[in-house]
Amino acid sequence: MKHTTPITTPLVSVVIPVFNGSSYIKRAVDSALKSSYKNIEIILVDDGSTDQSQFVCQTLAKKYKKVTYCGFTKNKGQGIALNYALKKAKGKYICRLNQDDTMLKSRIATQVKYLIKNPQVVALGSSITLVDEKGQSQIVHYLENDAEIRKIWLVLSPFSDPSVMFDRLVALKVGGHDQSFWPANDTQLWIKMAQYGQLAN
Repeated sequence: MKHTTPITTPLVSVVIPVFNGSSYIKRAVDSALKSSYKNIEIILVDDGSTDQSQFVCQTLAKKYKKVTYCGFTKNKGQGIALNYALKKAKGKYICRLNQDDTMLKSRIATQVKYLIKNPQVVALGSSITLVDEKGQSQIVHYLENDAEIRKIWLVLSPFSDPSVMFDRLVALKVGGHDQSFWPANDTQLWIKMAQYGQLAN
């Protein structure tokens, strides 16, 4: 009789920061809900939007059990919003997604599989597809291994931030995002996390 190894499916927290993105949010959330990887929670954090974003977020949270929403009455900055979500999240991994982005169905499963197989990696990005207003697309690639990334990270961001999945506990350990580094607060977080492991794409 063959014994199969059980598939490890840790909880993944999909974090979507929101600011005046009412026309985009539903599409981003829908792409996460359609993921082939089902053990997820989706956290929407509205950073003091002045459009209908908060209403859209509240509607999505009421409709889907996997979606939770929290909002600020005033704009505090994306780093603050992301840190709030980081502390609220329950997942082993944080999966970043921006309000105007979508993810492939296989994205979360692919990244979780890689991180489990490579536990030394604390943050994992990917190539991305940029789509312009005319519908034309362009694939953008990033450096793949830790050694290459460390050579350029003070000049170029090692990741497209909404493509990154990272270890929540390591991010908390290094203090999360520092809003004073905006708009490079994400890159600063990756550099801090790299004290405790490797980065990869």
